[in-house]
Formats: sequence, structure tokens, C-alpha cells
Amino acid sequence: MECPICGNHHDGKLYQTKISDVMGHFTRQDVHLTRMEAKFLAIVYGRNRPIARDLIMDGLYGDRIDGGPDSGDKIIEQFVLRIRRKIQKAGLPWKLNNVYGFGYELKEERTAPTMRNVAVCLAGALLVAHPLLGLFS
Repeated sequence: MECPICGNHHDGKLYQTKISDVMGHFTRQDVHLTRMEAKFLAIVYGRNRPIARDLIMDGLYGDRIDGGPDSGDKIIEQFVLRIRRKIQKAGLPWKLNNVYGFGYELKEERTAPTMRNVAVCLAGALLVAHPLLGLFS
């Protein structure tokens, strides 16, 4: 079997595991993904670079004899809209970005530290450092 994600030949277990992992992120948050939505996310998940629309279509429909639907761009847009809503509903730190004229990329959003987190870290550091610096004596 040829992997629709990387193009390498393998027994299909890696691809199926990736789909299961993606579905698990949503299931833990009680959000349901369809099999095709999970397949779409498995194609773009963990790549850290954009993937072309035609490769996404190959990944989604490459195993079909008819090659999949003719209106691929519209189908991909519908997947993206539904998946973005589900990512938001699940509260996952992901963002599905459109790369104009090319395709899509899934990025993990890094959350900035809050003032509370910074204050807790500083307080902990001061407590550790005070015997060395002579603070609080």
C-alpha cells in the first residue's frame, strides 16, 4: 500500500495509527470527527509545512477507482470549514491555515504565558534564591 501522506510503500498500519491518534484528540473532548475528516487531518497533522490541495485530494480519494469527485476544491473547503469548527469546539491548540494558491497547513498554536504564570515562576525562583542572596532575612 502507498501512503497518501508520504508516498512511501508500507502495510498501512502507520497511516491507520495516525488517523486513530487524530480521532483520539477529538474523542477526549467529546467531539465527533467523521472518518474522512480524520483522514484529512491525518494528512496535514505533524507535517510542520503546507501540503498541496492535490496531495490532500490524493490522500482522501486516491484509493478509489474513479479517483474521487471532480469538484475537489469545493470539497476541501467544506472539510476545512467543518474541521475548523470542530477544532474550536474541542478546544485544541491547532489552527488550520490556508496557504494561498497552494494548500493548507495545520499549526499548533503556542499560548503565551499569562501574568499569573509568570508571577508564580518568579515567586518560586525567589524562594529558591533567597538563602543564596540573603533575601527575606
